[in-house]
Amino acid sequence: PTSKRAPASTMRHLLVEWKEAVPDRRPKTVSAFEATVAEFEKVVGKKPAEQLCREDIVCFCDAMGRSGNHYRTSEKKLTFIKALLNRAVRRGTLSSSPAEGVRIDKPKVSAPGRVSYEPEDLRRIFASPLYAERHRPRAGGGEAAAWIPALGAFTGARLEELAQLRVDDVKSKDGIDYLLITDIAEGAKVKTEASRRRLPVHPQLVSAGLLHYCERMKGEGAVWLFPVLTPDANGIRSAAWSKWWGRYARAKIGITERSKVFHSFRHAFADACDDAGISGKVTRALMRSEEHTSELQ
Repeated sequence: PTSKRAPASTMRHLLVEWKEAVPDRRPKTVSAFEATVAEFEKVVGKKPAEQLCREDIVCFCDAMGRSGNHYRTSEKKLTFIKALLNRAVRRGTLSSSPAEGVRIDKPKVSAPGRVSYEPEDLRRIFASPLYAERHRPRAGGGEAAAWIPALGAFTGARLEELAQLRVDDVKSKDGIDYLLITDIAEGAKVKTEASRRRLPVHPQLVSAGLLHYCERMKGEGAVWLFPVLTPDANGIRSAAWSKWWGRYARAKIGITERSKVFHSFRHAFADACDDAGISGKVTRALMRSEEHTSELQ
């Protein structure tokens, strides 16, 4: 018997099938896909996927450009649409993807993205009341307000990787203290499989009392290193903290550039490694900066 293609559905149906195929997809990724499909349907309409043509995809790209989306944001949203259509092709729902070969036009002069904290920024951060006066704002998660920036500066780790550390993730082996970045605990997630790694604890963090703080939290029966931080609707423990840090950095520290956010610690760490002559291979191993798209498949 000859095989027949299943009738194509709307992008909304393709989205539902994509979600059901892998039930444990990251909530943040699912939300991003849902928002993109809603935006797509506002522009193109809710026509069956098999009736979509290349012009529809181009029209969506043009609409994103007119709405003021950053080039990278538009590129990511187009990737989401392509992922759903390509999956439909692989499953035989579509014979081909109308998004094949469509690209976002890259501007000649890109809008500024996230940038590094400069040495002067770091001096101001670590001379702020968080450190000079041991100020612990409730909105900053108590001790998390001071420890997370310090960890970001000396590890280059992503914000959520630090926010979801457990007390048992601070370990020692062969005389080397390290942080275990993993997703083995319930509620913990990593960006990609390659993000699972061990990060050596810098001597400055030891001198500042990180290990003593960890022992104190253990003694109090805490599971999470920063127990005041709680996950949002998407399971992200750092969501509220990230917003607090943006406000605090602008109002209390005086870092007003919108391009300088917590992720700027990560860029600064990479710059510091480069300045110290550390090989790119070692820096990438520490940061796991390679980007993967496995969740899109």
